[in-house]
Amino acid sequence: MWDYSVVVVASVVQSLGLTLQRASYAEVDLIDPTDTSQTSSAIESAFRHKRAWLWRTGVFLFIAANIFGSSVQLAVLPLALVCTLQASGLVANSVFAVLILNEPFTKMALAGTFLVVIGAMLIAGLGSFEDPSLSLDQLLKLFWAPKFIGWMSFTLCFAFFCIWLAIKVERMTERPQVLNRVGMMWGILGGIASAHSLLMAKLAIQLLIRDMKHRQWIKDICDYHFWVVIIMFAVFALSQMWFVSRGLEYTSTSVLYPLVFCVYNICTLMNSLFFYSNRKVDTHKLGYMLVGLLILICGVLLLSSRLEESIPESINLEQEPVAIPYETTASINTYTSFDALTPKVSSPKRIKKRPLSKEQHEILKELFSV
Repeated sequence: MWDYSVVVVASVVQSLGLTLQRASYAEVDLIDPTDTSQTSSAIESAFRHKRAWLWRTGVFLFIAANIFGSSVQLAVLPLALVCTLQASGLVANSVFAVLILNEPFTKMALAGTFLVVIGAMLIAGLGSFEDPSLSLDQLLKLFWAPKFIGWMSFTLCFAFFCIWLAIKVERMTERPQVLNRVGMMWGILGGIASAHSLLMAKLAIQLLIRDMKHRQWIKDICDYHFWVVIIMFAVFALSQMWFVSRGLEYTSTSVLYPLVFCVYNICTLMNSLFFYSNRKVDTHKLGYMLVGLLILICGVLLLSSRLEESIPESINLEQEPVAIPYETTASINTYTSFDALTPKVSSPKRIKKRPLSKEQHEILKELFSV
């Protein structure tokens, strides 16, 4: 019973960690804007301090949940039961998005969450595959098989292309809706890296457990191939954390977490099919897996569309002029620029922009009115 509880608690804590990371990027009420007793530098310092505290706490919870939860998942519980219990994290993710990020829990959000949970449970309960226990020589033979090498090469090329595209789009635009899709792209990369890190972790743990039973663990640990697997696991695990952190800058956890889970399940299925290519596949289980993935994707799309409706487009200042009473800025040291009045993007780059002074604003206004 304790192992079930560990997986459920780890999934909930992991979801809480991601939500706190998102809160560090999102425009939440970290500082009271009506408090004029502090200087602008003190307000910015307090904002950055609270933001750094949220991010560090979220990363710590995420790493701790992954370490302890994954240890129990891979060593004790079967994969089918693990994925079913992980659905609790999807439910907790929606609850934390409402309580911490102040997102509205509409009927569309309820329907999307329901579909995500049903899809995840269908994948885990009826569509999972049990992987056989193999020796190091057998695993190496499967690892260097042409089919698996081709699949890994494809995913790595796709990942590098997505990284290049995401960075390019980030530099070209600050439109919230576009950056929301960039965040989803980072989430897809996080799901791919998570699936690959799981495969490497399972291979390493399988080898250790098998070697301890046959008392030949010293021989395999001294083999450099074993350490190549460990290094690849570390690279994929760190990449997953970085990709998810980048995605949280622009996309809510109520979309990113189910999206990562969906891509993770798809990539895990493909890893299993290509790595154990000589294994006979049960068509019924494959069908249940595909149906579950389809339901899961529909849930993610519902959650994404629900959030995009609440993201405002950029304001056209020529059609919608913004009037700023002088009395509201008289007590402020710096004059607020029009750029700061546009809908804010959840990106740290906007904080670094220097606001225009009142004189600069008047000069620009006279130039454009000519």
